[in-house]
Amino acid sequence: MEEKTISYNPEPLTTDLVRKRIRASRISSGVSQAALAKMLHVSRPKISRIESGECNLDFDDFLDISHALGISPGILVSETSNLTTTMKNITEILNALSFLIFLLKDSF
Repeated sequence: MEEKTISYNPEPLTTDLVRKRIRASRISSGVSQAALAKMLHVSRPKISRIESGECNLDFDDFLDISHALGISPGILVSETSNLTTTMKNITEILNALSFLIFLLKDSF
C-alpha cells in the first residue's frame, strides 16, 4: 500500500482584525514591542511588521504571541470577540481578587 503525502499550506493568519487584536492586547497588557520581541526571541522590527501587516504571521508565531500576552488564541481570531470588553472584565476580576486577598490575608 502506497503512503500518501499530505501537503499543507495554511493561509497567513495576518488579517486586519488579528493584527489589531494582537496590538491591542500588547498595549493593554502594558507590554512594549521590544519586551514582546524579547519574550519571543525575535527582533522588535519583526513585531512591528507583524502588527502592521508587513510580515505574515505563521501559526507558531501566532500561538507564541498569544501565549506571551496571556490571551487565548480564540479571542484573537473570533469574529464576535470584543477584546476591549474582555480585557476590561479580566482587569475587574483581577482587581476584585487582589482586594479579596488583601482582606483575607490577616485571617490566615
